Amino acid sequence: MTAQYGWRAWTITTTATSGGTSGPVLGSPFHSTFITTGPTILACCGWGIPHDAPDPECECGIYAMTNRADLPLWCYPAEVVTRLALHGPVLPGLQDMAQGAFPGEVRAAGATIVGPCYISPHKAHHAQALAERYGTGFKPDPALAAQPSALTSALSLLRPTKRRTA
Repeated sequence: MTAQYGWRAWTITTTATSGGTSGPVLGSPFHSTFITTGPTILACCGWGIPHDAPDPECECGIYAMTNRADLPLWCYPAEVVTRLALHGPVLPGLQDMAQGAFPGEVRAAGATIVGPCYISPHKAHHAQALAERYGTGFKPDPALAAQPSALTSALSLLRPTKRRTA
C-alpha cells in the first residue's frame, strides 16, 4: 500500500503541558479549540455524532491539501506549513463549492507530522521548541512571511466557519 501525504497550514498557540509548563503548539487556523500537542493527530466528529471519521456523509476528518502550492487558496497567511503522512481512510474534501470545497483537499482518519515543516520567519523563535515537541525540524520559509494577495484574502473570507472538525 502506497503512503498518502498532504500539506497542512497551522497557527502557533501556547498551551499548558502535562508537566505544568507552557510552550508553543500547532493549532487549526479555523478552530481555536483544535490543537495538536504531538506529531500524531486522530480525527473525530466535532458534532458528537457517533461514527468513524472521516465519514462520506459528514464533514469530519483531518483536512490537508495534496499539493503544497494549493495551500494559499486554502489558508493564508499561515504561520507553519507541515507535510503529513495520512492514515486510515482518505476521502476527498468537501465536494460542494458552496460549502467551501477546494480542489485537492482531502480528509483523513488520522495523520502524522513527518516533515518537511516550514515556519514563518516572524515565528522562527518557536522553531526549536516545535521541533522538540513534534520530532522534526522547522525551517524558516520567507514565503510564509508574505502578505496574502487580495484574491487570497477574499477567498479566505468565503471559507465557511462551521467546519465540523479540524
